[in-house]
Amino acid sequence: MEVRAMHAVIFPEPNKVDFVDVPIPILGEREVLVRSQATSISPGTELLVLQGKLPLIQRGEKTYPLVPGYENCGEVVELGSAVSTLKVGDVVFCEGNSSLPGLTSCWGGHCEYVRVPEQEAFQVPMNLTPEEATFTCLTATGLHAAQRGKVGVGDTVVIYGQGILGLLALQAARLAGADSLVAVDLFDGRLQLARELGASECINASQEDPLARIMDLTGGQGADVVIEATGSAELAARAPLACRDRGRLVLLGMYSQPLCFDYWDLYPREIDIYSSRGAGPKINVPPVYYRWTWTRSYKESLRLISTGRVRVAPLITHRFPIAEIQQGYQALLGCPSATLKVMLHWR
Repeated sequence: MEVRAMHAVIFPEPNKVDFVDVPIPILGEREVLVRSQATSISPGTELLVLQGKLPLIQRGEKTYPLVPGYENCGEVVELGSAVSTLKVGDVVFCEGNSSLPGLTSCWGGHCEYVRVPEQEAFQVPMNLTPEEATFTCLTATGLHAAQRGKVGVGDTVVIYGQGILGLLALQAARLAGADSLVAVDLFDGRLQLARELGASECINASQEDPLARIMDLTGGQGADVVIEATGSAELAARAPLACRDRGRLVLLGMYSQPLCFDYWDLYPREIDIYSSRGAGPKINVPPVYYRWTWTRSYKESLRLISTGRVRVAPLITHRFPIAEIQQGYQALLGCPSATLKVMLHWR
């Protein structure tokens, strides 16, 4: 390649977005260089990074300036000397640059070029657009949440929050066999979309008491599984009340505050609480111990999207050229009722 510099989006400090030019990373022998076609903004984690509320930042484990983003689809343009499973011209999904000179990578996906380990670049089926492929990570995250909650045939599942993760977890729970899917949110538009994607009941929490309605729907028993996808520490603390005896609560949201539960909401009914970490463990863990690794979840998510079993196109609400990325963050922060997935185009 002739061009050896690239554009990267950075957060130089909290609540500020900028662009810098940085050298294109030099490849290791088992790495590929990907030229970005589309990236997308994660409305949960990425906004916490922008605002300085991500616990990793508050604890000093990540420091500004930060390179954000972890939903990247692009074309392979260079190969390391030992790469054997990909070729130049392949379209792949990846999370982003693991490191860049002088910058801290908070996944590092919003870059013109991305250096990726061969095993972490997932080939995109030919029938998918780059936009659709950027949903791979969050689809896998929703899939992992359904697995953590052990959703099965006949279950009643309540999903608090119908943002991107909630809507993807809802679809994963439907595929896992849930008999009844109850969507809870504050906005009618999101609830209507949830119904189109498989919700059997929708509850607008700004108009009625969700817990009372859930108990009415379940004959006073509560749900088999409750997935908390809002990221609200206050709501997470109340979520066990919606579970049945020995029900399961999955914490899918990203929480910037400590979670505090009333023990007496758990003890009488032996509620199980599961944290849900992204798409699951990465590939360097013993496969005999983890049935679903990060790699398997990503590959399965691409398959589910490409076969239409998980629908992602209806979740896209905004599109911007990368130079207007600030408008994407403003849309998410300023009008959450009308903003779900913000797509960014690099060409």
